[in-house]
Amino acid sequence: MSNITRWNECEDWVEFYSQRQLASIGHDRYQVLANFGGPGACVTYHLYARVQEGMERLITGVDVEGVAFDPVFRVQDVPGTPAGFRWVYLGPIETSRSYRQITITAPRGLNGLDRLVTLQVMQRLSSGEIERRIAHERSGAEPVSGVPLGGVGAGKLEFCRDGIFRNITINGNIDTPIWRSEDTFFAVRAESNGRASGRIIASEPLHGLSPMQRLDYDGCYPLATLHATDDDFPLSVEVRAAASIIPRNIKDSALPLALFTVRITADSGHAANATLAICTENFLGCGGSLAPSLTERHVFDEGYYECWEERAGNHESAWEQPGAAGICFEGGNKEEIRSNGQYILATDSPVSSRLTGWRCAQDDGVWRQFINAGVLPGSLGGASSGEQTAGAVAVQVDLQPGESREIRFVFAWYVPHFWQAPGPDYGHYYTRDFSSAAEVAQYGLQHFHRLVAGASEVPALLADSTLPAWLARTLANDAYTFSTVTWFTKDGRFAVNEGPTHMFGCMGTLDQKLYGSHYYSLFYPELDRTELLGFARTAGPRGGMQHDLGYGHLEQQGKETGWPDLTSSITILSLKHYQLTGDQTYIDEVYPTLIRGLFDYQLGMDTDGDGIANISGVGNTFDAERFEGTSSYIATVWLAALKALEDLAERRGDDATAIRCREIFSKARDNAIKQLWNGCYFANYYDSTTGIASPNCHFSQVAGEFFARLCNLGPLYGDHYVRKALLNMLRLNYHQDLVFPTNEATPEGNMPVRTMWGWLPHARVYLAGTPILFGMAEQGLNVLERLDRVPGELNNENRWDSRLFYEPDTGREHWGRFYMTAPATWYAYQALVGYFWDQPKGILGLMPHLPKNLLPFGGPIFLPGFWAWLEVDDGHQQMRLHILKRFEHNLQVNTLRVPAYPGTPLVEADGAAIALQHQTCDPDREGETYACALDLETVDELHITWR
Repeated sequence: MSNITRWNECEDWVEFYSQRQLASIGHDRYQVLANFGGPGACVTYHLYARVQEGMERLITGVDVEGVAFDPVFRVQDVPGTPAGFRWVYLGPIETSRSYRQITITAPRGLNGLDRLVTLQVMQRLSSGEIERRIAHERSGAEPVSGVPLGGVGAGKLEFCRDGIFRNITINGNIDTPIWRSEDTFFAVRAESNGRASGRIIASEPLHGLSPMQRLDYDGCYPLATLHATDDDFPLSVEVRAAASIIPRNIKDSALPLALFTVRITADSGHAANATLAICTENFLGCGGSLAPSLTERHVFDEGYYECWEERAGNHESAWEQPGAAGICFEGGNKEEIRSNGQYILATDSPVSSRLTGWRCAQDDGVWRQFINAGVLPGSLGGASSGEQTAGAVAVQVDLQPGESREIRFVFAWYVPHFWQAPGPDYGHYYTRDFSSAAEVAQYGLQHFHRLVAGASEVPALLADSTLPAWLARTLANDAYTFSTVTWFTKDGRFAVNEGPTHMFGCMGTLDQKLYGSHYYSLFYPELDRTELLGFARTAGPRGGMQHDLGYGHLEQQGKETGWPDLTSSITILSLKHYQLTGDQTYIDEVYPTLIRGLFDYQLGMDTDGDGIANISGVGNTFDAERFEGTSSYIATVWLAALKALEDLAERRGDDATAIRCREIFSKARDNAIKQLWNGCYFANYYDSTTGIASPNCHFSQVAGEFFARLCNLGPLYGDHYVRKALLNMLRLNYHQDLVFPTNEATPEGNMPVRTMWGWLPHARVYLAGTPILFGMAEQGLNVLERLDRVPGELNNENRWDSRLFYEPDTGREHWGRFYMTAPATWYAYQALVGYFWDQPKGILGLMPHLPKNLLPFGGPIFLPGFWAWLEVDDGHQQMRLHILKRFEHNLQVNTLRVPAYPGTPLVEADGAAIALQHQTCDPDREGETYACALDLETVDELHITWR
């Protein structure tokens, strides 16, 4: 008989509505606008009421706007329900993503109604999870994410501000995380003045352990620090966690490893004997993937994802190696080999005691014994029969008053099989270098300091800059997707999952990659290259691009998606990659595909002869909105793509292609202005077949201008149009009455429909980065700061599960969990600091766009070939560039672009003057350019002064 339990899930969407949110509409009827925020497809939600005992028949009728509703009215027992309350299942609702009025009939009024709940996954209620969430409301919102600890494509576990580990995907279960583990934690015991006491390093009591009074959390990916103190406890504890994310070091960045440094400090007045324990649940056998039927793309009433639990056979045992000791977690023989493997929890400190075979659900006094005696009880049993088990390691130290000691731990995993949809076993990249979790753990302990130091470099440089602290942290944290949403296969293929748990394994997603990939472009260009090639090599015969590389796989071929922005996106991204790296092999391969994609495929969608592709319905990346004819978004990225292809053609001596790009560009630009420009901004779309135009203002209307400036391509529409459009976008799409920008705004500055959401990462480019590039740095920085408050203050510091959709009027997070495009902030940073690097041409641009309140400035420049520190004075008289690290050898600078400050620039390289030759001023590009001869491989510092 199988030991595996399987079930299906849709996107996990739960909404609570309290009694006070229901408005009386007369005749014993009460109404609330319910938010059904799951997938765009029609799926089943379930409506429940929690009522006071004896009021189970309080609700006698239910109507749901726009859908049929068959009431059930069944009382249901739910674990954890407080005394005096009962749950009533009101019935199912089938709907796609929408807002709908729910009207209930309650002849006796609402007294006795605690709340209504809509949810998709009924197990969330039957398991007691919903009751647990309600119970946590009293102490403030429960964190739902934390800094992810794990390497690219290796899975991760998130260390959260309450000391709990969440969203665990170490078993290759990227789309079906283990949402929360109460059995993975740190605990500490102190014996001082003859009294023993203990605490769990968490904000709630668990397993008989009292929580610390205060937890202070600092999350800055890939690092997290939790500082725990308690007035009635003689020790303070600081847990510093890290993932080994080290730019330009692929092996270490792919490690299936979490690194912990725990610092224990005794009170100044008392010596103490301290014992620190780290306990880890054995998650082997717990996993999930896409539902097998997903590849057929049907409507999934039963769920988009298949989950399983197969704990039988799990066991833990002592593990010893020279200089290291801990616990080995194994799973025995599993029916689902994808969630089987090995974990190691280890330390290089002397282990004082261990715990294996602990049945987590049993109240067997294990942790009370730990507090009383200071030791873990050793082995409590053999292999699991299906129940949850865990293992723990303890280390004991003696502390003098005020003394601190540090203890290092690693948690390593090795789960070698990986696939989602039926197809090849992709495995993980880390299996190329390691054959067991034991090897990973030993490597982690041997290289502990180097790995932590490497992971700390980028956050430390940002923190040391003169950037506002919130921006430095946001830049670091928005890169969290590198550990959360990536695949990195054994054969070296890299791809990004658009939105784990919400996008059913959609891999690559080219339209979102345009905005979400800049972090990879700067720090891991080799990986970015592999994904770009995945798209280029699967293009259709006319160069049409796939929207993605496959759902749950990477084998999709030639499935052209009729979105014209896809071919524009890969053209822009290809030029950017070439400029940053000089990767001639890449550009030689993809160049013919780019030509076909723009000329044969995208231009082939121009049905009215205006030089711009036409769409009807969705038709571009904003697939929750509808467009007709010529879209302002399609037009702007098309113009940028034509400029990008022209640039590539000129480099290659392909005059015919360059001329054709210029001819089409001129025609498309003129017609876009004629059809869309209304004197204030570019209207959302114009349909030449009907003459109907959307008068609304879309925040993407000059997106191409950002990429044209970023890649040194010159203007598209021209500054007169762009600056006016930007001012009106800020006025209409993100005025002070909006908490969050609305993608589309009416001419009066309103959301055109209730379901018009705002897209966070794109807003950082459109409303922050683009204004910064066009001389509106203060406005752009203000937008970034306002946006930063949304995941922080308004959504309970949920930075490591940032969404795509947010509600503009409330700022509340909506659809698109763990969304791939979060790193778009890195575009805004490059715009702010104003650096540009064209490796093949040897062009270095230092064009800071810093507002006055950030001057004088000091901060890092990150490029694939080198890192540097840029200093800018507040008087427009000098800049200094100091090289910090070099990763490449060909760092020749032939052209220097600097601001057009008053006076003549003098450049010194390591103190020696460099000859400059002023080039013809290009009125279409900002700044001044100078021919020079510099080799940044040998020069450590540039000093530029204007005299």
